[in-house]
Amino acid sequence: MSPRSCPSSPRSRGLSRLPPSFRRRLLLPSVESPALQCPSCEPGADDRRAIDEAVELIARGRAAEAQRVLQSRLTGQNPWGQSYASVAVLDRLATRLAARPTTPEASETPDEDPNQARGSLEAVGLYASAISLGLGTGAWLDVMFEIDDVRAAVSLPLVLGAAGAGALYLAERNGGPIRRGRGTAAGSGLTLGLVGGVLLGIYGADELRWDEKGVATTVWAGAVLGAGLGYTIGALAESRPASASFVGSGGLWGAVFGLTAAGLVNADDNDIPIAGMVGELVGAGAAAALANTLRPAESQVRWMDLGVFSGGLVGVGLSVLLFADSVDDSLTGPALIVEAGMIGGGLLGYVLGRPDSRAARSSTAALDRFAVQPSLAPTAGGAQVLLSLPNLL
Repeated sequence: MSPRSCPSSPRSRGLSRLPPSFRRRLLLPSVESPALQCPSCEPGADDRRAIDEAVELIARGRAAEAQRVLQSRLTGQNPWGQSYASVAVLDRLATRLAARPTTPEASETPDEDPNQARGSLEAVGLYASAISLGLGTGAWLDVMFEIDDVRAAVSLPLVLGAAGAGALYLAERNGGPIRRGRGTAAGSGLTLGLVGGVLLGIYGADELRWDEKGVATTVWAGAVLGAGLGYTIGALAESRPASASFVGSGGLWGAVFGLTAAGLVNADDNDIPIAGMVGELVGAGAAAALANTLRPAESQVRWMDLGVFSGGLVGVGLSVLLFADSVDDSLTGPALIVEAGMIGGGLLGYVLGRPDSRAARSSTAALDRFAVQPSLAPTAGGAQVLLSLPNLL
């Protein structure tokens, strides 16, 4: 029976006598509403919940799950037949959408709002960077002020490391959590700046005869400037955490490739740090240029790191087996094998790290699932404290 042919109910006849202004103040539906004319035609609470859940699933590109939800409501209790009631119509829509091939854009790309606050997992790297800067600053001050006392030399970095974590905590407490991606960008910048500072310090000590203070200042300044530059670029470019991590890995492995390339061409010892710095710049620049196009997932970056590292180890092992008894002192052959292993391992790891649809759906539902769950269990004569870190994989 359609709403137009339903007899008017006592509820509709009673409400029709109320003034229209009074009905609007009570937020009541209009008398002409089909649901008010025929309460038996109005979807029940279970149907409304099914409709809401199905709409949410369809909006996320999960039509097959929406179809199952709607079918569970229609099976065995289909009062509409093939009518145009809400549940039946949504069921037909979900059935049509579920038959279509799934596109990665619809179901595998999580929400990446740049204005979203950083998650708890990204906070681990952010606080690690703050503590590292504090420790490094303390070590730099030890060198600059020539602190010989062991206790003082150890205490100063520890105090400044704790101060770095405390300063970050107060900044987030007063100004709100840092935006998503900026912490990872700062950490990547810190790593690249530290590597560049170490390479430049080695070159300065060998070629320019820098003293210990000059080398320490170069390393410390590289780390500080790298962290600041990384955070600034991450904020301006609204970088994703995975993209910032991709750039950091590209610069780090670029430095390793540069050092290996120096052995490939049998460069002088003084030119090896320069080759590392050039490789770092090229690697970071290439990764930054490709990050927006590739849009790698965090799992792909980590698998790529593992692949490059494993491929390099395999290359070193093969070099030892092939060139251990060689009378030639050239490093061209071993360096070529190591670089080939690193490139192949990195590409293989990047492909293997591509998230499947189930992992993508999980990340869509919860972008950051890192959690700490402490618990207290009584035991005979005392208690036991338990700490679990669920959902890390």
